[in-house]
Amino acid sequence: MPGPPGVGSPGVKVVDIGRDLGLMNTHGQAVDSQGRIHAVMWHCTEQSLQAAGSQPGQHRWGPPEARRYHHYWRDADAVWHHTELPKPAGNRPKLFIDEEDNAYLVYCDAWSRGIFFPRGSLTIAAATADSKWNDWRIIHTEKGPFLNEMLGDPYRWKKNGILSIMVQESPKEAHQRTPLRVLDFHIERK
Repeated sequence: MPGPPGVGSPGVKVVDIGRDLGLMNTHGQAVDSQGRIHAVMWHCTEQSLQAAGSQPGQHRWGPPEARRYHHYWRDADAVWHHTELPKPAGNRPKLFIDEEDNAYLVYCDAWSRGIFFPRGSLTIAAATADSKWNDWRIIHTEKGPFLNEMLGDPYRWKKNGILSIMVQESPKEAHQRTPLRVLDFHIERK
C-alpha cells in the first residue's frame, strides 16, 4: 500500500495555475460530510487581467480588480470541479461547511500589504450543495474598516452552528491600538 502523497507523488496535481496569474497561498479549505475536499483561493485569470487592463505577470498578484476567488472541490470519483466567484477577491478567506454541506466563505473585502485599511468590510458569501456550489452570493456584509484575516471558530461552528468571527478594526495612524471584536452569526438554513 502506498504512503501518503508528497511533492513528488504522481497524479496529485489538481489544476495548472500559471505563476504569472497571481496565485495567493494559504486560503480556505474544508472537508464536507461526504469526505469531499473543498479549497477556495484567489488568483487572476487571463480574462480578468485583460478586463482590468493588465496582463499576466505585470503585477506580482495582479491588480486587485482582476483577483477572483476560485472554489475547487473534489467529488466522490476524485474528479475536481471549479467555480470562479463573480466579485473581486479581498484577503485570504476562511471556508466553513454546514451539516447539509452548504459552504460559507468569510473574508475581508479589501486586501492591502500596508497596515491602514481605509475600507474593509467583513463579508460572508454562501453557496448551496444542491447547486454543486455554483450559486455563490453575498449573504452578509459587516461595515468596517477591518484589517487582517477574518478568523472564525470552527469548533463553535461545528458544535452550535454559530459562525463566530474575530475581527480587528483598522488603525487610523501608526501604533494606534484598535478594538478586537467577536461577531456571532446564526446562519438560517433553508
